[in-house]
Amino acid sequence: MKQINLIIGASSEIANELINLLPKDKNHIIGTFNSLVKQERENLELYKLDISSSVEINKFINILTLKNIKIDRVYFIAAIPGYQEPDLSFFSNPSIEKFIEFSSVNCFGHVNLLSSLINLNLINKNCKICFFSSIAGSISLRGKLLHNEPGGNLPYRLSKAALNCAVKNIAYDLQEEYPDITVFSVHPGWLQNFNLKSNLSVKESAIRIIKLIDSINPKQTGLFLDSLGTPIQY
Repeated sequence: MKQINLIIGASSEIANELINLLPKDKNHIIGTFNSLVKQERENLELYKLDISSSVEINKFINILTLKNIKIDRVYFIAAIPGYQEPDLSFFSNPSIEKFIEFSSVNCFGHVNLLSSLINLNLINKNCKICFFSSIAGSISLRGKLLHNEPGGNLPYRLSKAALNCAVKNIAYDLQEEYPDITVFSVHPGWLQNFNLKSNLSVKESAIRIIKLIDSINPKQTGLFLDSLGTPIQY
């Protein structure tokens, strides 16, 4: 029986690498996208989904329910990147709408979707759930890394900090009723360590994350990790 992988945000570069790396004879992939993609594989299904829309999330959940499946792996990748806007620093006075936009796509939509997946019994009892976060969302490390400077995209940082907080809370809430589910967030690894810039490629990061999700266990649920499995401070 093939392992069923759900990839939210299948049009991203790293999602494309994951899709190519997962052996098609052992994996079936259900992917969502919010922009045009070109992916044709016998083990790949693609669906349009705006992760910030509760209406679209409900429609997608209905599709999964009709398929009568159990998901083994969930990759929450969809996000608004932090480098997209020229200046969303604190002193630029970013709008409330920008905070809502980043938080809805980078955190709240994913949480809403996962809640539905679990409540409707669409995931396996030992499912592994990976949220793609960023070290930019670490509160403890802000200002302590050599590449850190004042300013930057504040809505993005707050959205990723909220995501890390959500993962910790979700993992805690699931432990009693779903002790074999593992939920974690990962910094994909554009910085190989937290002091020196690296040239880690998207493919190398995807390889690491597949190894990580295969090896992680319920005792590690709720952690924020780098792509090698090293814990990062919240």
